[in-house]
Amino acid sequence: MGLQTIPTYSSVARNTGFSPSQLPGPIAPVAVFWAVFLITTLAFVIRKLVADLPGAVDFTLAAMSAGTCGVAWLFSRALFSNKAKVSRWSIGLVAALFLSGIGLMTAGQYSETTALRYVGSLHSMLGSAMLVLIALEPMGASPASQPQRRLRSAFLVAYVTILAVALIARLPEAAAWQDRIQMTLAMLAV
Repeated sequence: MGLQTIPTYSSVARNTGFSPSQLPGPIAPVAVFWAVFLITTLAFVIRKLVADLPGAVDFTLAAMSAGTCGVAWLFSRALFSNKAKVSRWSIGLVAALFLSGIGLMTAGQYSETTALRYVGSLHSMLGSAMLVLIALEPMGASPASQPQRRLRSAFLVAYVTILAVALIARLPEAAAWQDRIQMTLAMLAV
């Protein structure tokens, strides 16, 4: 196969009438956070479904899902916010959640040091705070339209239900079902 058989941009544009100026404008933050949430949730579910993943694959999937609750918060924040721009501090908090989770995964033999216990506490506190913030976002500024009010109510009811079942699943009596419950809830959240 020679280079002359590979289509170039100009030949594609000429034959299809396509031009980059026809592309839509910038992608909305809510769409970006939704896509990232889907990817991180999928990584979590695959890791739970497949028992014996190779080390690098398992680590990659675990790293990808280290801050899923943070991405879910960014999504809910973008969904219910009237602001077009995403704040840097919220991105910074989610980055801290991801990085602390990855740091804990890579700690290995050093996992019992005082510093890593602090990192573990930071990761737990950030994750827990973000889970609460997801529930608070739809209760923000009161929307004017009836469909927006219904969306907020449905989101809140569904989220609080998922969160309640997740907390119940952590009880010792549900230990045998915990992985299945977590996977099901993750898929329902999507």
